[in-house]
Amino acid sequence: MAQIIDRWQRASKIEAPEPQLVILNAERGVGKTRLALEFYRWLSETVDGRGRDGYWPDTVEVLDRSIDVNPDPDFCRYGVPIPYLWWGPRASDKGVENGIAGDAIATYDKFLAPHLVALTLRARMMSSGKAIMDVWRDVAKGEAASWSGYDTVISVGESC
Repeated sequence: MAQIIDRWQRASKIEAPEPQLVILNAERGVGKTRLALEFYRWLSETVDGRGRDGYWPDTVEVLDRSIDVNPDPDFCRYGVPIPYLWWGPRASDKGVENGIAGDAIATYDKFLAPHLVALTLRARMMSSGKAIMDVWRDVAKGEAASWSGYDTVISVGESC
């Protein structure tokens, strides 16, 4: 666990991040999933806010869910800035001992997609200095304008 935390700290240095990749590979029953969930607990308790102050669901909500290490996107709080990306694809083929499923990434992209939007909004928030709800409001205005065609009229009017 200490080694995983060390790698997290190295990767998350704002001034000089060091990209890291951690793969948990061991025999069945050794505790790979448990280790991943304990790391999630550490992140949840030390980096993300608790309860309604955190983006990610609290640890207990994830630990109670069998072998899946991804929080249910429906329980994330999108009105809170995302502090980090958590995505844990399970690459094993359930039918084969230590087998790798060829569609592992495609199977888990449903857990990734909503958080990519949150990461984009956080980047906008950081670059503009606006609060997260103001960024969401700007996105909503832009979407409403594009649905109505109003942005096209403005663009045409501006080019004249």
